[in-house]
Amino acid sequence: ATDPSNASNLASGTVPTARLGTGSASSSVFLAGDSTWIAAGGGKIGQVRHFNYTTETGTTSDSYVTTGLTYTITPSATSSTVLIDATLMMPQIAQDSDSLSMATSLYHNGSAIQTMITGLGQWVNLGSAYRNVGCINMRYMHSPSSTSEQTYTCYFKRGGATVASVQIQQNSSASSMTLYEVLA
Repeated sequence: ATDPSNASNLASGTVPTARLGTGSASSSVFLAGDSTWIAAGGGKIGQVRHFNYTTETGTTSDSYVTTGLTYTITPSATSSTVLIDATLMMPQIAQDSDSLSMATSLYHNGSAIQTMITGLGQWVNLGSAYRNVGCINMRYMHSPSSTSEQTYTCYFKRGGATVASVQIQQNSSASSMTLYEVLA
């Protein structure tokens, strides 16, 4: 037999929390799909580190060179991930032909973790060079599985033999890197 008071409690919106799930209800827990009261977890930002770099940097190399944009973060837990948000400002490509591109790469402790090529379609023709009047954005979620200091660096190079040189941070425009520790 059913208890009629349970049905009337549903209609009035006052179901006791003990009837909803196991465990103790409070302001710091939520009711999970398996009908247990559990603490909220994951996706919280533990710390934020930010760095700007304004020195104009250029290269004629086919090998990656540093942009000068490098920063560190020390995660508080091995289960944390690091969200890297880097912005390279005012890139420019000196032209040798119409086949232009710039390659950028994000490094972690000396090893590449993300690489991208930016092509001609995103550039403004200045006559002797092409300039991106905005920026190149790089975003990456990294799992270092460590509580040791982690170093992240942006590198760049010319995108091919037909590119004479590439530059960033034109006119002291500020490139930036923000590192977010995302707690598990």
